[in-house]
Amino acid sequence: KYDKLGFMSEDYRTVNVVLTRESGEEEQPEPSETVIPKKCIGVFKGEKSGTKYEIDITEKGITVKIGEESYPATIDAYDDYEGFTLTVNGATYYLSSTTYDETFDQLMFMSEDLRSLQVPLTREGAAA
Repeated sequence: KYDKLGFMSEDYRTVNVVLTRESGEEEQPEPSETVIPKKCIGVFKGEKSGTKYEIDITEKGITVKIGEESYPATIDAYDDYEGFTLTVNGATYYLSSTTYDETFDQLMFMSEDLRSLQVPLTREGAAA
């Protein structure tokens, strides 16, 4: 709960004020429910620099496994062409089809900057 906030300049010297909440309550945003299209549902696996990645997409949500650690993903946005924008363990990632067709068998899991992490993923059981 945020009852006091600091407000200051970038150099921490020009403006330095503490604001105190006088009224109102902390509002929680309405949870958005992204409907996951059936074409996306499946298990996708890939490897990059010796680290294994596994993305499990179900009708209820997305789980991301990096190495041995599994994380539930929050779906921030979905676009039929661009794919998913996800928050995983506090970081933003993109998950999109590499072929932009209806098969959705080849995906790319990317970091927010689109460069520091790019992992190609293949749907488990997909035809090679």
